Amino acid sequence: MDEAFGQPEGGFVPNFGQYVTVRKIAVQPDGGIILGGYLGSPGGDRFARYDKSGNEDTSFELTGCETHYPIVALGDGKLLCGRNSPNTVPGLLRKNADGSPDASFLPAFTRSPGAIAVAADGKMIVTTAAVAGTQTTPALPA
Repeated sequence: MDEAFGQPEGGFVPNFGQYVTVRKIAVQPDGGIILGGYLGSPGGDRFARYDKSGNEDTSFELTGCETHYPIVALGDGKLLCGRNSPNTVPGLLRKNADGSPDASFLPAFTRSPGAIAVAADGKMIVTTAAVAGTQTTPALPA
């Protein structure tokens, strides 16, 4: 347990403002902390990146990712995130550590993800809801 967590002397204490609902969290290998949810003004419902001291990285932007869907930090700093998918566009996105799109990632996954896990060998396991129940997609390389 990190005894400094939440302590001003070295813990993570971001200044969100009055109304905040954090729904997603991911920690990058460099210590960057990605939070998703309603993070107050400006921007409202969004993802934001913070350093270990709680300072927001205002250059970070996760365009296309939605805070109601999962986000996972990968070992190389890249991020996997989800979005609402009408079965015609990928519901799973991979972003570079700075939030920019990873153009080399082109999954044939056209559903909105419910959960994302990355196995030790780097393969992804992605679940999604289906009309008849829950299904999983084949493991994909991360």
